[in-house]
Amino acid sequence: QKEREGEQLQQQRSEAAKVRRAQQQCKARLIQERRVARAEARVAKAKEKANQAAKRAQKKRSQKAEKLLQSRIKLAKKDAKQGSKHPRKPIKKKKQVAEAVSSGEGSGAASPPPPIVLFLSGLAHITLPERTSLNASHDELGGADGLVLALDVAGTGHVTTYPSDEPTVSVQLPLAGSEGVPAHRVLGAGPCAGEGQVVGG
Repeated sequence: QKEREGEQLQQQRSEAAKVRRAQQQCKARLIQERRVARAEARVAKAKEKANQAAKRAQKKRSQKAEKLLQSRIKLAKKDAKQGSKHPRKPIKKKKQVAEAVSSGEGSGAASPPPPIVLFLSGLAHITLPERTSLNASHDELGGADGLVLALDVAGTGHVTTYPSDEPTVSVQLPLAGSEGVPAHRVLGAGPCAGEGQVVGG
């Protein structure tokens, strides 16, 4: 009888130990799962915070770029009517076009063949030679003002040195039609003869 009671007691103790181990393992798993959940929540929060910061930075850059573009468009349209009377802020992206000829200096009839530059977008700053008191310059906005041609015509009326990277005449032909000669208006005919021929769109 005593032996059976001892065996039963030993079996009960063994089962109790198994239950305690199972409970401890379950508790450890719960603790680990909570730690993982907290870590994942921290990572998700950090990602969301980083995404919000990136969106704010992108929005700020977009607003700044839009503001700069609108200010340049407004300035170009104003200068096209009145002429530029104040210095420009530096533009980072520039492209200069120069026509090199055999003669070292050109004036009047010695002008080279007319180089032509076309652009449908962007901003062209047109400046006349500063050989006299006249300091006429203005902006033409490609695309918004139509098809813009910057060229130097042969003939009298202006003095400059060649080769040169300064465009001297700006002619604008607004596009209106696809057949034949499109509707247009001449803003300045002939060589550069004075301030009256520097006309904005």
